[in-house]
Amino acid sequence: MSSTSKLDTAGIARVAVNRDKNVDREHIVDVTKHNLVSDVSFVLMAFKCCVEEDDHIINKFAAWFTGNKSRRRTFVDEEDEEKKFRGLISHVEILIKQRRIGETEDAGDWYRYSIMKKIGRRAADGQVTFTPGKVHSIKTGYVNGKMQVKNYRFYRLDLGVDGVNRALAFLDRQVVQKAGFNKIGYYLNFVSPMLFGVCHYKQAERKTENKWFCTELIICALQAAGMATFALRKACAISPNEMFDIIAGVEARHVWSAHYF
Repeated sequence: MSSTSKLDTAGIARVAVNRDKNVDREHIVDVTKHNLVSDVSFVLMAFKCCVEEDDHIINKFAAWFTGNKSRRRTFVDEEDEEKKFRGLISHVEILIKQRRIGETEDAGDWYRYSIMKKIGRRAADGQVTFTPGKVHSIKTGYVNGKMQVKNYRFYRLDLGVDGVNRALAFLDRQVVQKAGFNKIGYYLNFVSPMLFGVCHYKQAERKTENKWFCTELIICALQAAGMATFALRKACAISPNEMFDIIAGVEARHVWSAHYF
């Protein structure tokens, strides 16, 4: 059984996504340069709900501040569970199934891409050391068909195989460049009339070094994939709560929730 069919048994809904027809199709060639390829036509969007008492105070404030408008919104046939979740999003990741070129399709694994302000590493003695965040690519496994990550809500987004590969190529370049965290944009973009950061993926590709916060990075990846919804939006102007409203309200369908509330 392929990984796609395994995921289908978990109840993943198929949703069509409008594509930006103006995307440069040559972008997919970059995938081979980094020796990575995806064989599936969709990605998974993972939104973190900021509900834990030990969540960082900055995450709590960001979720509250950018979630006010989100909490006032209503959607037709909205689940009671989703009403609790709306307006509390503090972080987003994108998951892509990928393999090395030359490996068989069955050899592929799911990896999650995003960036956080700092990364904590626990030593053998239990002490945690924090280092500045970089764009990450983390191998992520399934147990009984579900992602085992705490306090996340997952959505499937169909981009087509070409689109997924364009997003993968863009994200892999940021990993290779060890792109850092856009601290100024994270702190100021949602309270200041001036924006700090990347507005469009083509702007990022012209630079040898970029800095990101989570939605800024992932929206640029979706722009690279050809997702028309974000084609004319400024990536560094969209908060996790606003991105959740767009993805959950229009573009995708809820797949599952992992250990929250």
